Amino acid sequence: MATKRINSNKNSFLDEVAIKIINEIKVDDLKDITIVLPSRRSGIYFKKILSKQLDQTFFLPNIITINEFIIQISDCEVINGFEAELELYSCYKKINENPESLDLFLNLAPIIINDFNLIDKYLLKADQLLFDLKSIKDIENWSFNNPELTENQKSFANFWTQLGELYHLFHQHLNKLNYTTEGHAYRIAANKIKEKAEKFTAPIYLVGLNALSKSEESIINYLLEKQIASIYFDGDQYYTKNPDQEAGHFYRKFPFFKDQSIPNNFLSTEKKINIYEAKTDLDQIHIASTILQKENLNLSSTALYLIDENLLTPLIHNIPKNVNKLNITMGFTIKNTYSFALIKLILNSLDNKNENTYWKGDYINYSFLQEILSLPIFNKLIPKTLNKTTYWKKIIKSNRKYIALNSFTTEFKETKDLLSFYKLKSIKSPIDFINQLIEYFTFLKVKINNKIEVNTLELSIESIKKIENYISNYSDKKFINKSIIIRALLKQISMIKIPFYGEPLQGLQVMGFLESRVLDYKNVILLSCNESCLPGSEFDNSLFPYDVKKHYKIPGIFEKDAIFSYYFYRSIQRAENIYLIYSTNEKSKIGSSEPSRYIHQLEKEIKHNHKAILLEKKHFKFSENQQSQSIISNDKKTIAEIHTFFQTGISPSSINCYLSCPKDFYVKYLLKIKEEPIIEETIENNTWGTIIHNTLQELFKELGIITTKKIDAFQQSFPTILQEEFNKKFPDGRFKEGKNALLYHQAFKCINIYLQNEKKNIIKNGDFEVVAVEKKLEHFIKYENLKIKIKGNLDRIDKTNNGIRIIDYKSGFVQKEDVKINGFNTFKKHKYALQLMTYAYLFHSTDKDVNIYPSIVSLKNPKSNIIYLNYKKNTALDENVFIEFEEYLINNFIINLLDEECEFQHDKSSKFCMVC
Repeated sequence: MATKRINSNKNSFLDEVAIKIINEIKVDDLKDITIVLPSRRSGIYFKKILSKQLDQTFFLPNIITINEFIIQISDCEVINGFEAELELYSCYKKINENPESLDLFLNLAPIIINDFNLIDKYLLKADQLLFDLKSIKDIENWSFNNPELTENQKSFANFWTQLGELYHLFHQHLNKLNYTTEGHAYRIAANKIKEKAEKFTAPIYLVGLNALSKSEESIINYLLEKQIASIYFDGDQYYTKNPDQEAGHFYRKFPFFKDQSIPNNFLSTEKKINIYEAKTDLDQIHIASTILQKENLNLSSTALYLIDENLLTPLIHNIPKNVNKLNITMGFTIKNTYSFALIKLILNSLDNKNENTYWKGDYINYSFLQEILSLPIFNKLIPKTLNKTTYWKKIIKSNRKYIALNSFTTEFKETKDLLSFYKLKSIKSPIDFINQLIEYFTFLKVKINNKIEVNTLELSIESIKKIENYISNYSDKKFINKSIIIRALLKQISMIKIPFYGEPLQGLQVMGFLESRVLDYKNVILLSCNESCLPGSEFDNSLFPYDVKKHYKIPGIFEKDAIFSYYFYRSIQRAENIYLIYSTNEKSKIGSSEPSRYIHQLEKEIKHNHKAILLEKKHFKFSENQQSQSIISNDKKTIAEIHTFFQTGISPSSINCYLSCPKDFYVKYLLKIKEEPIIEETIENNTWGTIIHNTLQELFKELGIITTKKIDAFQQSFPTILQEEFNKKFPDGRFKEGKNALLYHQAFKCINIYLQNEKKNIIKNGDFEVVAVEKKLEHFIKYENLKIKIKGNLDRIDKTNNGIRIIDYKSGFVQKEDVKINGFNTFKKHKYALQLMTYAYLFHSTDKDVNIYPSIVSLKNPKSNIIYLNYKKNTALDENVFIEFEEYLINNFIINLLDEECEFQHDKSSKFCMVC
């Protein structure tokens, strides 16, 4: 028999297995044998390896996954997902006198089915396990203080009692329908293996299996005992022989692996392990792209594993030009498409539970409407000038949360068909709802040009038709409502992946981590090597407590960690160049910014002990993006804009903006670019502050002497004024609901506490006179041939026994340290101090003979009372201070702006630039 060996010294695991099989089986008999592998991906590789090893034509063997192999033995048709959940509910209703609604039950149904699958896959006695589980829950409910259970406790205990009955009834019910669950198929296969084994006339090869259930173990044991099958474990002595290495847990657990000859590739192969720390997920992509571009790797022997598959989209957009051949194995999740974003928006809006959020009768929520119209897939359908129209500006100005849909579609006729989905709100029949939804999505397909977006809609329509089929065949249709359909659709559609087309065995291979099983590459790049992804969250979506799982030998957290540990070490055991990349970006998950424990293990175990392995930590330095890097120089046009700005007037805000970020100043004050106005769903901080300012202005607008009696009167009148100010901003009254209501009451409390403080101040220091509110002041500075305006708007000016007090209301949290300075060079860090100094300087220009006390009232820091500007330990400012301040303005602001070498560039320390 002629065979062809490939690089016999450095074969992959699949090469080695293929050679053994070829040496045992005649070429003509290969068609009769069965190769069982962990995944379909590994099956594609194995076919290719067989064809390379043999130099003649032959029929391929039967190559299937372990899951397909067991389902075949069981002779069962498996039911899962939404269809299985519906059937489970039918059984649940039969054993419960007061069943939960289907809508609520569907929250728990996937967990129950998953646990039933565990019971069956691990060949457990369901009655015993569920009885033990009930007993545990009984003990948890029992209390010395309350000998009688509450109604809730009784209901809870009853659920665990019924769980065992539900298990049996569910399987009986499915059996009548000629279906079974995946777990039960495994149990059936384990029971049938003796009968089925007699029909296996050719050898079976079990290749690369690791974590196995009890049913799989039972089937494999029988096949091995009868010498029907051979098994090949893909592992390395580095972790199989070391009892402390969790990666070898399953090898040591199953006796049939013990006779295997395990190689020592991990330590005998020269390796370079490079560990990279990235600041963000996008930096991870840039690092991987740079490695592919500059490391001179043989891309046909290179794999890039995405442990977090959400990185696929940014990776696709950052593949370097030198990657000529590329194969992406995992498919593109349609959750990342604009079409799915639209589907999600529409379905959520049609859910009866969300009706008050998205709709108010025939009125549509402004934010919801804006989200739909701003989706890039409608660029050609929706005019870009829509938000520039008088109609749209009027909507924004009214600040109303809901817009009359009929009025809007009459004004913008091109949106009428697009927004026609609102008609589905009134449809109650589930089947009618689904049919109308299909019709609407079919209409959308015609309006969209992008191939991936159209494909998303087509696959979504297919998914909707499957749901329709499930419901049509379901015996208890009356329990299904629109909300249930919407939830099922969103869940099912979100799991769809669009397959990529490419050369599956050529060029760079990009794949998910689970697809790495039994595949070997010379160069391996792993992204998202963070503790939160590798091994990942320890959350166990099961009703079974840890102790019960441990007692019944059901896999738990330890086994899950052992699986991921095995995947990690297996993926690098034969590699020569290994690149491990993790992100330090904080996310919601615990451990999201921490490197994986496996990186720490490598550093501890290998770095100083094995000369064949070079382990290094490396850092990439990335240049900032072009937008942040761009610098605006001071040309003639810019100088002209600066002159205009000087005539318009320099405000404290503009100086603070320049100190914070010159480029931001250039955009806001020279180009005069403003942020687009929006309708506020939730009251914005600046709006909240404006409302309080206006309320206090209204209280003090009559000026005159302020006594304790006057403050008492203010405390009686301000609630009415405050509500009027909120009504002006939010005429639909939405400040009375939800989070907005909290902000309304916070405003009430802040003003009330402030007035109480003022009353205490009057008792302690005497009455004061309000001489001005919202006073606009300006002063001109002459510099060379320019007359430069300095301007400011003072919230309140008081005459006190000590002199003039300038009050500036601040809706934020301000402390004494924020307005305490020893020199003008600290203004960048003390923006409130600059503001107060400017106000005092402006007032001084109108009256040079009084002491001035500029101060802040921090409404969110009521304990602070009035906070005075503290300049060199003085709260009263004199003539000399203002002379120094004017010199500061000229030398550090005006002259800087007029300098021909002045450059407006982003300040890296600034966090709140509008465009930087």
